[in-house]
Amino acid sequence: MGQKEIELYFGFVERCMAEAGFSWEAPLPPLAPPEWLEITRYPARYGVVTLVQAELAGYRHPEEIILGVSTEEADKEGLPTDPAEYEAFQTAWFGTFEEELPEDLVVFTDPISGEPIAALDPSPPNGGGCQGRANEWLAGDASPIVDDDDIASDLDIARRWVDTRIRVAFDQALADERVMAAAEEWGACMREGGWDVAGSMFPGGLRVGESESDLTDEPERQEPGAESIQRAIGDINCQQRVEWLASLRAIEAEYQQETVERVPDLFLRVQQLLDAYSARLAGLRLDDLDG
Repeated sequence: MGQKEIELYFGFVERCMAEAGFSWEAPLPPLAPPEWLEITRYPARYGVVTLVQAELAGYRHPEEIILGVSTEEADKEGLPTDPAEYEAFQTAWFGTFEEELPEDLVVFTDPISGEPIAALDPSPPNGGGCQGRANEWLAGDASPIVDDDDIASDLDIARRWVDTRIRVAFDQALADERVMAAAEEWGACMREGGWDVAGSMFPGGLRVGESESDLTDEPERQEPGAESIQRAIGDINCQQRVEWLASLRAIEAEYQQETVERVPDLFLRVQQLLDAYSARLAGLRLDDLDG
C-alpha cells in the first residue's frame, strides 16, 4: 500500500470501529525523514543499494530503523485486553466467517505457470467487518467481482498476480548468467577490500535459495555496528564499480517484459484495473464520509 492508501484505509476502519463502539487509533508508521527519500526509490528486494542506507542502517531494512518498534508490538497497540472484548473487537474488524470453506471456491491460477494464486468464495461474504467495508469503499467500481476465474475480474487477485510475476522475474534475473557474472565481479571487489564473501551471496546482502526468515540472524543484519556499516559501505562501492544495480534492473525488466508478451491481453486488462483504482484513490477524501 502507498502512504495515501494506508491513511484512507485505516481512517475508514477507525470510523467504522467507532460506530461499533470501539475507540481505536491506527498505529500508522511515521513518514521517512528527508535523508531516506533516496532509499524509498528502490524495492526492498534489491537489498542495500544506496550509500545513504549503508551509512545509516548497514544491512538492516530502513523501516526497522524508522519505526524503532516491532510489527508485533505495533499491531497490539490499543487492542482490548479482556478476552471477550477482544473477540468482539475481532468480529467488528473482520466480520463473521463460516468455519468450513464452501465447496464451490473459485480458484485463480497463474496463466503462465498454472500455479494457484488464491481461492475465493463466490457467494456473498458473510460479514466482512470494517476491513471489508474499507476495501469496498477504496475500490469503488473496482470492487472484487468474483463471477469467474479471470484474474482481471478481481482487484486483489490482480495485484497478487502482478506481485507474483515480479517475484518470478526477479528470481529469473538472479539466475541469469549475466547477473551471476556481475555478482562474481562484485565478490572479487569485496575480497580486494578485505571482506569475506560467501559463495552464495549477492550484492546488497541478497542470497539465493534462502528465505527472508533464514537471514534474520546474519551478523550483517543485526544492530548496525561500525564494522557492519563499513562492510555495507564497501558493498555499495563495489556495486557501483561493477554497475550492479543497473545490470540487475535491466535484466529483470527483460523477464518482466516476457510476461507482458506472453499474456498481453490479460496484462492490459489488469493494468487498466489497477489504473482505475489509482485514479479513484487520487480523488478520495475521508471528509467525503461525513457528507
